Amino acid sequence: MTQAKHCGLSSEADPREQLDVETRREVEKQAIRLDGKCCGGLGVEAIERELAARVQSGRSMQDAVLDMVEDVQAAPGAIVALGELVQVGRKWVDVEATVETLWEPSSPSMQQVGLLEDETGKTKLTVWKRSKQPLIAEGQTVRIRDAAVSWYQGRASLALTGRSMVHFPERAAWW
Repeated sequence: MTQAKHCGLSSEADPREQLDVETRREVEKQAIRLDGKCCGGLGVEAIERELAARVQSGRSMQDAVLDMVEDVQAAPGAIVALGELVQVGRKWVDVEATVETLWEPSSPSMQQVGLLEDETGKTKLTVWKRSKQPLIAEGQTVRIRDAAVSWYQGRASLALTGRSMVHFPERAAWW
């Protein structure tokens, strides 16, 4: 299922045409903001159409925007901000972050342990030896697909397993 289908986007009549000028301007403004923050894979026009449809159905602009963010973040394959991990409710997530620091693993079954950081927060990362993942370095930006979310003392952490994939955007290569 594509993100567009997941969010309820369709090819029916354009709901933006039914909005007054002021509401349409606000929809455009919010769509640009959402495209930059969380919904970049959909595109501004698709986000505008979906927001307009939600507002047209009776949702307030604020509720329509919040619903849109929640729907996109819940979609499989969507990049999840580290600060939002506690709200995602999925075992497997995709993230993009910078490796802030690495430290000595406390167990021989761990390949690497460190802290990931993005603009929304920091999260511990454990790379298990059996996962056969590439080594990461401090300061690198990594995009991780299918990181396992786990919980320790009320905090979310991530683990790389054999299912996970690591991409280094600066290298432009999947490992």
